[in-house]
Amino acid sequence: MWNQALLYFSKGIKAVDNHPNSIRSNIKSTYYNEFSHVSYYQNDTNSALSYSKEGLKAFDADGDWTHLKYLLMVNQVNYLKNQSQIEEALNILGSMWQESHQIVNTEVLLNMYELQAELLNKTKRYQEATKFAMTGIELALIEKNDDRLFDLWINRIV
Repeated sequence: MWNQALLYFSKGIKAVDNHPNSIRSNIKSTYYNEFSHVSYYQNDTNSALSYSKEGLKAFDADGDWTHLKYLLMVNQVNYLKNQSQIEEALNILGSMWQESHQIVNTEVLLNMYELQAELLNKTKRYQEATKFAMTGIELALIEKNDDRLFDLWINRIV
């Protein structure tokens, strides 16, 4: 199943490369994002990280699906976390927080709060972690997102 998905994503990237007009669609970045998911689910975080970086390189800020940039970035933070590259992950989150007013996807924001709290806990910055977790908890309550609520409470308690 995974191999077939990867084949289709590869064909999609080639199609985009053969039709330069489609660059603004950001579909190529979408394919790379999907490549990163498949790699991650196959426990290959190196490839997942590489694909998310490729997706960001292919991203056109003036194109369609502008929310995709932040999906790629939050995935990249997650992959870095799984590789114990904590400071690099925190740096990317820092740049995301600077642009957070542009992020419309609540799931991305909740991921950011959870990852920030988790990474700060790992670096023993417990008070900062608690602040991020509590703000994320508030957002999860507003959005009625019980899964995220549970994850954020865990990072609040650590």
